[in-house]
Amino acid sequence: MREPGTLPDWIRALMKDGRARTAAQIAAVIDARPRSVRAVLSKWLESGEIHVCASVGTSHERLYRIGPGDGTLPPQLQAREASESAMTVLAVAIDAMVRGGKR
Repeated sequence: MREPGTLPDWIRALMKDGRARTAAQIAAVIDARPRSVRAVLSKWLESGEIHVCASVGTSHERLYRIGPGDGTLPPQLQAREASESAMTVLAVAIDAMVRGGKR
């Protein structure tokens, strides 16, 4: 059984050691749902409380570390975001082509 507290409190206590962890690893240690952990991490990422220091695996799962980072994403994630952006542009272009430019 967990000690009393909130999910952000449990995550913060775990991450104090400075080790990089994925959302799934954090969720497993504190016995929480990965989706809930990712929601907290996303908010902290926006506020600069944590940063992404690397990515692992074929799905490029993000490794989070407490504290501000240098403001850049790891190269694997930069490439992934660029390809996702290109796919969005391609999808819009194909949609316009199929519709004949009509909306």
